[in-house]
Amino acid sequence: MRTLLALGLLLACGEPVTVIVFDTGDTGAEPIDLDGDGFDSRSDCNDERSEVYPGAPEDCDGLDNDCDGDVDEDATRTYYRDLDGDGFGDPDTSSEECAQPSGWVPNDEDCEDRTAEINPGAEDICNDLDDDCDGEVDEAGATAWYPDGDGDGWGVSGGDSIVTCDPPDGYASAEGDCDDDAAAIHPTAAELCDDIDNDCDGDVDADDAELADARIWYTDGDGDGFGDPATESVGCEVPEGAVEAGGDCDDTDPSRHPETPWYVDVDGDGHGSEDDAILACDQPSGTVAEGDDCDDTDADIHPDAAEVCDGTDNDCDGDTDDADDVVEDTATWYIDGDGDGYGDARASTEACVQPAGWAATDDDCDDTETEIHPDAAETCDGEDNDCDGSVDEGCS
Repeated sequence: MRTLLALGLLLACGEPVTVIVFDTGDTGAEPIDLDGDGFDSRSDCNDERSEVYPGAPEDCDGLDNDCDGDVDEDATRTYYRDLDGDGFGDPDTSSEECAQPSGWVPNDEDCEDRTAEINPGAEDICNDLDDDCDGEVDEAGATAWYPDGDGDGWGVSGGDSIVTCDPPDGYASAEGDCDDDAAAIHPTAAELCDDIDNDCDGDVDADDAELADARIWYTDGDGDGFGDPATESVGCEVPEGAVEAGGDCDDTDPSRHPETPWYVDVDGDGHGSEDDAILACDQPSGTVAEGDDCDDTDADIHPDAAEVCDGTDNDCDGDTDDADDVVEDTATWYIDGDGDGYGDARASTEACVQPAGWAATDDDCDDTETEIHPDAAETCDGEDNDCDGSVDEGCS
């Protein structure tokens, strides 16, 4: 059974009534949803496909999925040809596709699709090309150059710089030179003790923390040339009472410092050899303070030993036996004026070796006569020839 709907419109002043009749199509039967998508044939534009119904997401499948009369609308994407394979597409060559085709990309940003080195992600270099597709040529590759009058590789900061790809003559890429007339003065120069700001950091000499030739000084309290390491100071000029050498082990004792010599005492006589010295603050074992032993293999030979008649310089004074001023075991010799081998007791000397003109005995009673001495024969001459105290004894 069909249902007719009538709409009556009554006009004023007794005019006739016009009736419009609508056919609802209602036959009295229940509507059927053939594809089970929740929409029957009255609203479903394709009741045989469950993916087709009003409001369904539009897919790239050649169907009007959402029943709006358009096929695959909003489901495709625009892709651009990428001839050079750099990941950026040619804006002049595009295609609407459901899936990305090989050799195509979803952007149109390439300004030169025949050269892979030219694209929006490339670095701009000095080559007269717009490498990064920003509409400018060499803008990032160009460098600022600064006037470098002294040729030290450092230019002067300021308004005279030039931005270009190729370095001009007399210019440098680094700036910050504080004296462009001196090649030895620039930001990477070593700061020296010369009253000049060599490294252009605003600090001069000792005021600069990076002073290259800074000297370290130590207070020398005992004047031995070595300073107390606890008094270290840094500067270009030596402070009063300071020295460059540190390491003093006792800055109140001038005899103790890092170059105090200690002498090895091999023979244990308390005196070491000057040829075998050890420099140290504190006395090493087996050493002594004196290095005056002239024979460190003989404990009886050293500066405190007594000089004796043995042909050796016992007291290490450079003199041996009679050449020494003091010798302990010398013999007594007597003047032998007449050369008869007998000495006069009135004149004697001490010596290791018998001196010429001296005799070992002192019993000559007349040192002016060769024939008069203790071993002479007594003759009848009125003289005591044999020095026995008797005159002419035994004469007849």
